[in-house]
Amino acid sequence: MPESRFSIVEQVIVAQLQWNSIPMDRSYDPFRRRYMEVLCDSRDSLVYAMEGKHAAYPTPVVLYIGKTEAQRGQRPCDTAYARFYGRPGILSSIYSDMTLRWAIVPNVLDADARGCDIPSDTAWVQILERILI
Repeated sequence: MPESRFSIVEQVIVAQLQWNSIPMDRSYDPFRRRYMEVLCDSRDSLVYAMEGKHAAYPTPVVLYIGKTEAQRGQRPCDTAYARFYGRPGILSSIYSDMTLRWAIVPNVLDADARGCDIPSDTAWVQILERILI
């Protein structure tokens, strides 16, 4: 019998992500202030998504997915500026109803204690980001 190209997964880990969100204002400064109040002091690793309507789509879609790795939550602000706020008029002409959503990456130490082969925290964040993409 020929050897199968499929492999059997011996371990499955379920990660429950609790998503939070804030609207992305038309101008960067109000968005950044609100974000800083809510999250920027977090030392946790995050996965995040920027969602909104694009001129080509009638319903909200995910426009960007990213991750932070112990950066005190600054990366979503930087990404928002680089992708959406840094170009004059892009939010008013192409995008609307923007929302930033994020989830704190769950602590996987409990899974380690059960004997599962869990990657490092950095790899864990990267895995979650790739799954979301």
